[in-house]
Amino acid sequence: MARIKQIGISFFIVVIFSGCDFVSTQKTFVVAIPKNDASYHYASKHFEAFLAKGGFKIKTMETANAIEANRAVAEGRADLTFIMNCSLFIPESLSDVGSNLRTILPLYTRLMFWYSKDQRDSILTRDMFRNKRIGLEILEGETQSNLSGVLQKIEVESVSYTAAEEGADIQHFWGTYYGPRAQRFEREGYIPVSLTPDWIQYLTVTNPALQEFVIHGIPGRTNGAELMTVKTSTLLVGSSKLGERAVHDLTEYIYQHKLSLLAYDRMYSSINEQVDRESLLYPMHLGADAYLRRDQPTFLERYSDSLALLISLLAIAYGAVQAIRLRMARRKKDQLDIYFLEFLAIKDSNSLDQREIEEMYDRLFHKLLTKMTDERIEKGDFHILARLIQQEFANLRLAKR
Repeated sequence: MARIKQIGISFFIVVIFSGCDFVSTQKTFVVAIPKNDASYHYASKHFEAFLAKGGFKIKTMETANAIEANRAVAEGRADLTFIMNCSLFIPESLSDVGSNLRTILPLYTRLMFWYSKDQRDSILTRDMFRNKRIGLEILEGETQSNLSGVLQKIEVESVSYTAAEEGADIQHFWGTYYGPRAQRFEREGYIPVSLTPDWIQYLTVTNPALQEFVIHGIPGRTNGAELMTVKTSTLLVGSSKLGERAVHDLTEYIYQHKLSLLAYDRMYSSINEQVDRESLLYPMHLGADAYLRRDQPTFLERYSDSLALLISLLAIAYGAVQAIRLRMARRKKDQLDIYFLEFLAIKDSNSLDQREIEEMYDRLFHKLLTKMTDERIEKGDFHILARLIQQEFANLRLAKR
């Protein structure tokens, strides 16, 4: 029976600790990516090759759009995904499960780009959108939802959306500096469009995750003028159910090997441990937070001196209380010994008659009762001596007969 109990306890311990993140740390992650998003696929390929060098394994799961990618992570069907920090509509769309999402780190910067077929549209204006077809990589995706929200607020109507490949009046996307999409649109006769200061102010005020950015022109090129636009961070997002240790190790590897990521693309130069937590779309994951706070002293380290003093004072106070208790117990015992000696003296007395003995026993009993009531002797000791007195009373009554 003891052997069976020991096996059961061992099995229980194995089951508990086998699921513990600190015993078996997750190294394989499923990344959900919108199937037609060039930027996320571009980053995912870098991510997979980069993390493989650190012993991590990445599996890709394609989704219809960014909303579904975030939903897959929130529901536990995937572990990681990407999201633009300015996409406020996505948490709103995932109100039922959005609370399960956590930020691991801002991974790279994306810039807002506009390209127009009309050579007169070098500056973005409100009228530029009227009765125009806007080309997007993914219809009903993250970029369209963000843009639709902006245009609705400024009451721009008669706008339609089409796939970027189908020849639109205006091309809109979020990308990196001088990327292949920008070069392709320029070859197709589109010209880059710059945001005006009032546009930039409106966008950055209404969405704090957006910041002003200047794209400097390339010397010697026809379209080499500076472009005014806005930027946002692309966040690496994970599930809150991911183990703290797994996320800590993943975060540590990315930060510690940032230079290897830069070898793939300069867009990862924005990786920085100085994270503005208040501007994040999702709260920071506990594992990532633990890594970023690694140099900060723990609670015990910070208050070690005060805690040592407190413990010393508590030890002194405990010792004092114990000393008082021992002294009181000793005094009670001494008092009880006196009563026992008085009881024996009465019992062994040969010079007293029966009436005097009864009166002395009665006085002793009342003294015991008073001392017990005042808590100067223990109840157990009182009952022992009281029973002895009662027994002597009984013996005296029998002697009368």
